[in-house]
Amino acid sequence: MSLCGEPDRPEVQKHVDDLDNNLLAITGEFDRRSRTLEEALERTMHFQDHLMVGGRTMLFMFSAVGCIKSILQIISLHVSLNPSHLILYDDI
Repeated sequence: MSLCGEPDRPEVQKHVDDLDNNLLAITGEFDRRSRTLEEALERTMHFQDHLMVGGRTMLFMFSAVGCIKSILQIISLHVSLNPSHLILYDDI
């Protein structure tokens, strides 16, 4: 305090009060943003849990369909064995 002047002077007291008010505002904003971040993290974790459950459900549903690669191989084999069924873009 002695570096910035006499503490009894009104302008020094005003600057100290301004500093206290600004520090309180910064602390309040930090707390608000911290709570917002925690809420967002909780929502993100909840969303991730739903995605994991939905992913497992979709995996179970698609496991009955079989491998898509094998389906494409079957189609390719069918086309190679029956080229007369193949529609070319030039014919359209």
